[in-house]
Amino acid sequence: ASFVILAFGVPVTGTAVARGAFVPSFPEGSSLLIIGLIGTTIVPYNLFLGSSIGVPEDGVGAMRFGLGISIFLGGLFSLAILLVGSSLSGEFSFAALAGYLDSQWGTLGTYLLAAGLFIAGLTSTLTAP
Repeated sequence: ASFVILAFGVPVTGTAVARGAFVPSFPEGSSLLIIGLIGTTIVPYNLFLGSSIGVPEDGVGAMRFGLGISIFLGGLFSLAILLVGSSLSGEFSFAALAGYLDSQWGTLGTYLLAAGLFIAGLTSTLTAP
């Protein structure tokens, strides 16, 4: 949720987000970053987790509803992470991102970034098979 809060402070328009979503551009040397973003966006363990906690008596409709909410929230958080990362110019590093967020939000931005990274790692660890 901390990335969603930080995403509201990113100076970007809705048209720029839509243009970037439908007409992507890939800077030279960014293939490793792109592969990492695709891997974190897909998060297949959400599907495994959702299918393993389903109770047969609840029916397929309830499982679809739960998975729909899970996928929507995962997409929302992934979009927020992309927006926060896109606010950085030049070469990406977590130190540069923390510095940028500190200049925009003060120490709150740095703490939100740290909390977001910690929670993302923790949830991935807890749900991975």
